[in-house]
Amino acid sequence: IERMADYPSSRQRSSWTFDKAELEEHRAIARSRALKQHENSEFTPSDEQKLLAHYGLKLIQLSRTLKLPDKVTSTACAYLRRFYVKKSCLEVDPQGIVLTCLYLAGKVEDCYLSAERLHSVGGIPEEIILKSELVLLQGLCFDLACHCVYKALVGGRIERGKGSDAEERVARRKMDRLLITDAVLLYTPGELARYCLGHAEGTDSDEVRGGINLLHEEGFHAEKHADEQTQAIDKTLKAERKRLK
Repeated sequence: IERMADYPSSRQRSSWTFDKAELEEHRAIARSRALKQHENSEFTPSDEQKLLAHYGLKLIQLSRTLKLPDKVTSTACAYLRRFYVKKSCLEVDPQGIVLTCLYLAGKVEDCYLSAERLHSVGGIPEEIILKSELVLLQGLCFDLACHCVYKALVGGRIERGKGSDAEERVARRKMDRLLITDAVLLYTPGELARYCLGHAEGTDSDEVRGGINLLHEEGFHAEKHADEQTQAIDKTLKAERKRLK
């Protein structure tokens, strides 16, 4: 696994960090492919992003319930986002892949989680978690190294002279919200950490005024309206599945 110091030359930097236009192009290709099987689908690109935000939030909640290390949470959320760069939710239902992201992240980050344990807290059958592992690995192109965004927060706090516990809690809360958006695909861990710490300390920065701030607002909105939005989106997706049977 690549070390944090190797980030500039990492596969994460070269293969899994995009500009917005590149990301939209990859997703348009995936959606076009999916629509060949789902003609006249009412499931929109906006619905897909809301659904992924919902499952990203579930990943974080499950991680905290299981008291998992930050590196597992960060990696699992990155896997979910990476997988759906070149796949559409219409092709692979995120409900069936989300716990597999946590399962694989646990393996990679030396914190093994059994499928049985994940089933007990997440409700997805063990066989689906295990069966989805190869699908996930292929979707990730077997690029499993992820640089932990929470570790970047710790490094940033040391550079800035620590800061208060209250500021740390605010920064971590903001990082949680960014993890359920495309932030990990568009920005480096250091950029995200500077944004979160700057906001927590009340200091302005280019990142605060720019795109990361917009992504944080997106994450905040998704978190606030997660249940009501997801119910409607899930209903649309279930109708698509039923129509194809």
